[in-house]
Amino acid sequence: MKLVIIISARQQFVKHVTLEIACKNSMETVAKHIRLHYDKEMRQVFSKELKINLLPHYLLNLGGGIHGEQTGKMLIQIGEILDIENPDSVFVYSDTNSALAGDLVAITLKVNIIYAEAGLNSLNWPCLRRSIRLLKDHVSSILFVPTYEAVNNLKKEEMTIGIFRTGDIMSDMIRIALELIKSSEYIPEHDYYFTTIHRTNNTEAIERLTWILNSFNSLSLSVIFPSTRNKMAKFVIFEKDCSKVRFVAPKSYFNITDLLNYSNCLIADSVCMQKEAYNMKGKCVAVRSEPEWVETLTDDFKKLAFEDGEPHQHRRIIDVERRKHRGPLYEDGYAAEDMVQMILNNLN
Repeated sequence: MKLVIIISARQQFVKHVTLEIACKNSMETVAKHIRLHYDKEMRQVFSKELKINLLPHYLLNLGGGIHGEQTGKMLIQIGEILDIENPDSVFVYSDTNSALAGDLVAITLKVNIIYAEAGLNSLNWPCLRRSIRLLKDHVSSILFVPTYEAVNNLKKEEMTIGIFRTGDIMSDMIRIALELIKSSEYIPEHDYYFTTIHRTNNTEAIERLTWILNSFNSLSLSVIFPSTRNKMAKFVIFEKDCSKVRFVAPKSYFNITDLLNYSNCLIADSVCMQKEAYNMKGKCVAVRSEPEWVETLTDDFKKLAFEDGEPHQHRRIIDVERRKHRGPLYEDGYAAEDMVQMILNNLN
C-alpha cells in the first residue's frame, strides 16, 4: 500500500515523524512538503536523533501570492504528483490550505482520503478553518479521531462510518522524545516558566504584546522565551522592562521538550505545546481566548489568559504548584501504530 502524505506546517512534520516510523515496515510512504514551510534544520535533527530518513520526496515552491493563488498552485502541483505516484490513499492533517488542496485533488482522482485529527470543529474558530475541517470530515474515507469530544462532534454532523478513535498522534512524539532524552543541554539551577508566543493576534497588536510581556515581569519566576532574530528585534523595545524574561535563540524540538519538561508552567499560544505540557504533567496558561482542545480545561491543568479579548491577571493564574496528573487524555502515545493497522485492515 502506498500513501502520499501532505505536510506543510512545522507541527505537521512532528506528527509525520511518528507516522513514518509506524509505516516503516508496513507500507510505502511518499512525503510531500510545501517549501513555504519546509524546515531543513528540523528534518536533520529528527533524522539524526531517530536514525530515520525523513528527506521529502517532493518540495513545492509556491512563491508569493494571495490565498487563492497559492491554493491554485497547490492544486496543480499536487495533481501532478498524484498522477505520478498513483497512491492508494492521501493522508492529510489539520485545516491548512495544503490539506484542503490535497483533498480536492484526491476527490477529483477518486483517491481515498485519510484524515488525522477529525472532528475538531470548534464553533469559535474562524469561518474558513471550520469550513475546511467540516469538508474534510465529509469527504474522507477514514477519520482518525483523537478524543471522545471529537467523536461527539462527528455524531452531530451525522457522521457514523469510518470513524476510529486512536488518541492524539502528537502524544507519540512526546513519548519518543522523552525516551530519547538522556542528558540535557540545559540543566536548570532554578525554577522557571517556559513560553512561546507566535500567533499574529498576540505579536502584531502592540497593546496586547505589551500586556503579555509586562505580565511576565510581574511573575515570581523567570520566563525562558526562545525567539527568532526577527522576533527578538521586535521585542528588544521591551527588553529593558523585562528583567524576568530570558530571550534565547530557537531550539531544536528535543531541546524544547527538555526545557518544557523541566519548567514549572508553560505560557503559550501554541495548541500543540499545550498538549505536550499536559502529557508531561505540567501546568499551562493558554495565551488565547478559546481552547481548541477542550479536555485540557476540565481540571486545574490549563487556564485561559484572555476571555473575550480581555486579559486575566497572569500572576493569579500561574504562580502555583505543578498539578496532580489525572491520567492521559489522549491515549498512550501509540496512535500512529494504531492508525497504520486500521489503514491496512480497512483499505487493503
